[in-house]
Amino acid sequence: EYMDKQAGYDQRLERPILWEDEYKDLVHYMKDKYCKDKIINKREMDRRKQFCLFVQISYTTGMRLKELRNLRWNQIKDPMHMKTDREKKINRSIYFPRTKTSRTRTITSPITTLVNELVSLYKSLGIEINRNSDTRVFFTIFSRGRVDQDSWYTETSESRRFSSLLVDSGLWEKTMNELPQRKITMNAARHHFATYKIVNEGWSYERLSLHLGNSAPECEKRYSKATAAMIAAKQMKKEGVNKIDGYILKDKDGKQVDKQIQEKLKDVLIDLYTDKG
Repeated sequence: EYMDKQAGYDQRLERPILWEDEYKDLVHYMKDKYCKDKIINKREMDRRKQFCLFVQISYTTGMRLKELRNLRWNQIKDPMHMKTDREKKINRSIYFPRTKTSRTRTITSPITTLVNELVSLYKSLGIEINRNSDTRVFFTIFSRGRVDQDSWYTETSESRRFSSLLVDSGLWEKTMNELPQRKITMNAARHHFATYKIVNEGWSYERLSLHLGNSAPECEKRYSKATAAMIAAKQMKKEGVNKIDGYILKDKDGKQVDKQIQEKLKDVLIDLYTDKG
């Protein structure tokens, strides 16, 4: 029963993540509902907006939570290696100095919009950000208007807020009702990033290791089994009757059929196929 296990594979290395569509749903919920709740006061609204940007930057960059919590403004720079103005407008490079446990590295991610939203939020609080300073990117906003630019919330407070966000969005119930359960934590953001960079963009373990700050063998050991299964499933969508799910159905005038009607027609086609036997 263990013949399919890769040499050195350890199941304890597997980490549950939000699937791609689930993360998109979470982002929509944060923007459309969580940060627009009319029954909360302005200060709580500010805290929610800040935390949602924290979550999105975490998912977009794959940074370690410790790195994100302690991120300084002078670590975020224009990406010098990108040639076009459009690329430079979209992306930012983040520099990480050498520590006792990790080497120096620079990553580049499309976070310009998120960073600008954060600066605008702080400006609404009366705080002007010097982007060349060694001050914290994420800091504590208190309930009575006071801020502490030298601290961030505790890991417990951060975890509770994220769990509450999952519960309110309906994702907690969905993931915990599965077998096996998927217990999603803030650490899942880094694993989500790594998984989908391999599956969707074809990143090698070497490239991923340079971005994450891990070794290539460690990345392969952690992600190879899960990503292999996901890549295989993705390929199956292009094969045989599985291709039906990717069809875009149009009427006689070439216009795309209503989405709900499309789904019903696809179900009919698959039923006709599976009932043949």
